[in-house]
Amino acid sequence: MVAQSRQPNATFFSHFAVPSGTLRLIFVQTMPPACLVRVLPGKASFMKRVFLVVPVLAALTAGACNNSSTNSTSPTPATPSKTETFAGVVPVGSFSFNTFVVAQSGEVITSLTAAGPPATIFMGVGIGTPTATTCPHTVTENRTGIQAGPNPIGDFILNAGTYCIDIFDIGNAQGPVTYSVTVAHP
Repeated sequence: MVAQSRQPNATFFSHFAVPSGTLRLIFVQTMPPACLVRVLPGKASFMKRVFLVVPVLAALTAGACNNSSTNSTSPTPATPSKTETFAGVVPVGSFSFNTFVVAQSGEVITSLTAAGPPATIFMGVGIGTPTATTCPHTVTENRTGIQAGPNPIGDFILNAGTYCIDIFDIGNAQGPVTYSVTVAHP
């Protein structure tokens, strides 16, 4: 709502009603607007700009005062509902990988449960997206080696899709290494 009063040698009064209250602007003029142009051309130009800018600023300010409290949260990743166990043999200086399918975005937990001989050997583990013949480590890779045991070696949040887990020789195998790995996923 805009109310105005314009008279020569009078006060110009304007106010804008905004959703959260009223913004009032008061301008005092001591001369008619025509005199301002002749006497103070800079002031008249400034006043025209103020009349254009003030309503825009009031509208923007009113639009920014949104007090609604919409609470958007990210969906919670699904917990593992399926556990797969893979076994294989890694030749000296080589690798062996297995694929698994994550049905929905969620937590994936991996464990190297057995590897040997010897039982104390450290093996490399990588997770990624498989090709026809390899498992590029696009998610994670441990090249320093992991020793087999009951503890998880990785806990990841993955989107739905087909993934692979790759067990590989990090350079310390003296012969073929038999392994067992578990993958828990949604």
